[in-house]
Amino acid sequence: DDVFAAIEVMAHTQDLDRRIVEAIEQAGCISKPFKAPPDATKSVCKATIEAAYEESCKDATKRSIHWTTDKRLLKVHEKTIPEGPLPLSYLGYQGDKRVEWGPLRNARQVQQLVAGIRWQCAYQAATTEREKNRIRKAASKDGFQLCDDPMENADVQAARAVVKAEIEAAGLAAKEFAAMLPGSPGGSITNLQIATMLDKVMAQAVRDGMGTVWWTVDPRMIAAMPTGLNWHSMQPLLLMFRDEDYFHLPELEPDKGLKQLKTFLARTTVMPSACHQCGGPVNGVRGDARTCVACGKATCSVCMEAQIESQRLAAVELEQTGANGQAPFLAVARCSCGEVVSEVLTRAAPDADVSAAPSCVHCGKPGEPRLLQCSRCGLVKYCGRECQVADWGNHKPVCVAWQNRKKNPVTHI
Repeated sequence: DDVFAAIEVMAHTQDLDRRIVEAIEQAGCISKPFKAPPDATKSVCKATIEAAYEESCKDATKRSIHWTTDKRLLKVHEKTIPEGPLPLSYLGYQGDKRVEWGPLRNARQVQQLVAGIRWQCAYQAATTEREKNRIRKAASKDGFQLCDDPMENADVQAARAVVKAEIEAAGLAAKEFAAMLPGSPGGSITNLQIATMLDKVMAQAVRDGMGTVWWTVDPRMIAAMPTGLNWHSMQPLLLMFRDEDYFHLPELEPDKGLKQLKTFLARTTVMPSACHQCGGPVNGVRGDARTCVACGKATCSVCMEAQIESQRLAAVELEQTGANGQAPFLAVARCSCGEVVSEVLTRAAPDADVSAAPSCVHCGKPGEPRLLQCSRCGLVKYCGRECQVADWGNHKPVCVAWQNRKKNPVTHI
């Protein structure tokens, strides 16, 4: 099967350059391919790429597309990607925008590349919001979701400036990473590519040690961060790796996130090898343990689970999880200093099936004539409005957490 797939890709890539030119022209743009001179050295290849980018930046209309599929140039450019060498099949510049595309493993990916270039070029060259909306709708019918680069958001840019200044003030080396390898149009990137980047970044952070901070404010990278980070109120604005430690913040206000950021950057030692509560060993901050951002102490998974279990039992006694124990609630594990180190959504009856709840989660009575489901999250059912209003104080944090989970799937029940 691999052999046939390779033959199929070869058949579609033999005329790839011609198809790219057609796609660019269909978008109403001008194709300007560039290649490395014969027997070009690495320095010459690098200079060729830089010259193409500089020429592209001069085009204020963004109608000229400077691009290449030259393997020599792509190989040189791959090594300049901050997140680590990543195989490329296409590199293009449109104005000051850079578009990269990963390897082509089958005919469908070749077709996606050509169609993606066409829609991306048309979108970036659009001069009015009305024209952009028209192109977005047309691209959506073709299976492409176009959007402006989230890194250009004003809040993201402001956060970048603050983080850079704080890292420099702490005397540490800063290495920013972001989703810079579009796997589909609009500056997005596939989850698989992001996972590869994150793995490389985390491994490199350990090799670099405490003197280097790897960080990102790219919403695409943060949203795809592997589970284990159970934020519930909102997706973090900042994600950092430093040696074996990680750090994330939902905001950078002076009296909240900024103070925690300064504490994290001022830390001079790695995470302790033992839990400060029970003295047991910990297996790394991304595995079983969590490090407190306020004091730097480690809390093992056993102690965190014990805290969560005690809250579950207490919630049952206080009837905060409904008469049948099916209503979910938010449980937190804290460091001895009071800082939250882990947050999870759980139930008093973990095996309960909410969708088949036979009775009201608040009073335990069957619905007459039927149970009413929460329209916001769909996690709980009530026999009437009275029970829903009475239970709202307990259910609200869970309802909000679940809605955020649907937007950013990192919180689990």
